[in-house]
Amino acid sequence: MRPRGFSIVELLVVVAIVGLLAGILFPVFAQATRAAKASNTENLQKIGQAAAAYSQDADGHIPIMINGPYRNLLNVRDGVLSTYAEGRTDAWPLLLLPYLKDRSVYVDPARGDSFHVWDSPAHASIDPGYAAMGATYRNQSRMPMFGVNYLFLSPMVTPASKMSNATPSDFLVGESHSFSEAQDPANTVFYVPSQWGRVPVDETDKIGTLEITRGFMGVNAPGLWVALGASADSRYTILETGTNCSGDWCGDVDPVTPGKQTGENFFYKDSGGGNNVMFLDYHISYTKAPALAAGTDYLAATPIDGGSGNFLGGAYVTDKAHYLWNLNENFYGA
Repeated sequence: MRPRGFSIVELLVVVAIVGLLAGILFPVFAQATRAAKASNTENLQKIGQAAAAYSQDADGHIPIMINGPYRNLLNVRDGVLSTYAEGRTDAWPLLLLPYLKDRSVYVDPARGDSFHVWDSPAHASIDPGYAAMGATYRNQSRMPMFGVNYLFLSPMVTPASKMSNATPSDFLVGESHSFSEAQDPANTVFYVPSQWGRVPVDETDKIGTLEITRGFMGVNAPGLWVALGASADSRYTILETGTNCSGDWCGDVDPVTPGKQTGENFFYKDSGGGNNVMFLDYHISYTKAPALAAGTDYLAATPIDGGSGNFLGGAYVTDKAHYLWNLNENFYGA
């Protein structure tokens, strides 16, 4: 006897049930996505509010990147001298913390804090519960999941008197700028969701694997190499991770391999190819990577397009009028 197949009525019932479930579940998923983006927006709003409060106390200045020599960005307690007999240096996340009063604001809700960097107050290396990858002073300075626009907001510069030192980067300090210097605040990037970047698997890995479970305090701008390279002042230091396009943006990280794998430095893209971005006038807009790289040749850029040494290549600034990362049209020669 041949087995009986489904009747038309039974099939229609199944289709109706599937449609009913889809009608119930799809709005739930959509609501969850909207909620995650809303939470991300709320975090950015709180960081912006803290930056505004800081500015009021600092005569209208934008929060500085770090408040002392880079070499003192160490895990020592408040008031305890570093190994260089100097005070501890803090980066902008710790400098804004008194205005935020909530470390969890630095965690992107869509990704969570898998390394527990923001679970508790910062630990010094001699404190009980200290974990090198966890809640330390250095990690809480360097690993928020939201990064500041590194091109101008508070870049790190080596004092001229230290440039001849064997390790001049040890003496990097933050440079201060004011909100009044901005030519077009509504079209100038301020804070964006950040990721740790591309981490090489070994010395031969030129592409790296994206590390998105940690953030980074600064986000390099597309076209950064050319922008800073055109400056008459060579003391500025560019953040980079040592992999292709790590210090810049590339529409094709690996042009030898078929298919495109883009690189956006420390900017964290969600599944939609963009993320919420705060601009210097404090408005927030969901912006995709190509739009965020407006005024550059990002989509056509590859690692061999520029840069030197460890400062690998990528996008060039091609249209200053539409570039979103500059304080004003002549800043750093961009």
